[in-house]
Amino acid sequence: LIAYTIGGIMAVGALFAALNTMYSAVSARANEIATLRALGFGSGAVVASVRIGRGPTPLAISPDGSTVYAASVGTLFAIRTATNTVATKAKIDPYATGIAVTRDGKRVLVISAQSSSLAVLSAPDLGQTSRIGLPQAGLYPGGYSRVRVTNDGHTAWLANDALFITSVDLDAGTSSRMLLDMRPNDVVPSLDGRTVYVLGCKQFCTTGTIEAI
Repeated sequence: LIAYTIGGIMAVGALFAALNTMYSAVSARANEIATLRALGFGSGAVVASVRIGRGPTPLAISPDGSTVYAASVGTLFAIRTATNTVATKAKIDPYATGIAVTRDGKRVLVISAQSSSLAVLSAPDLGQTSRIGLPQAGLYPGGYSRVRVTNDGHTAWLANDALFITSVDLDAGTSSRMLLDMRPNDVVPSLDGRTVYVLGCKQFCTTGTIEAI
């Protein structure tokens, strides 16, 4: 019994030591992990690596394919695909959960985990930033993710895990929410903008549900 007890203690100690070693190895290479990689699909080889800082989150590409937008903690980077270099960057709220580019390529929309507003940046220079206030679920801001833009570039849709989606009029700078009977994970407008498809979970999330609104 004593031998089993000692053996168990040693096994647990070895496990924690291994986890600590793995954590240290990953932490030491944090900057390398936070790298945007452009892949050449022909051979599968990495043709470029662009450093964008710590904690990379979402990506979006301009409709003409000339610029990739990448968010890290508190910063949005614009990367030129022709040269695979950072062209410019701008401050954003930390922990971005969604990026979208309007069809004309002139605006980039960014939402973050604790944002109370949608950031609208001029593209591709990221030189100007405006904000559109968003409906909030309660005292604490946030809960938004998955920003999508209609084909005509006039309306953005966002999902909020507090049982609603939000429509944003990008021209008027206004927003309104639509209550749901489920917790939305994603939202996608149809090509003509007349229908919005919402993916989410109802009670206990035993099965996913898509609703057309």
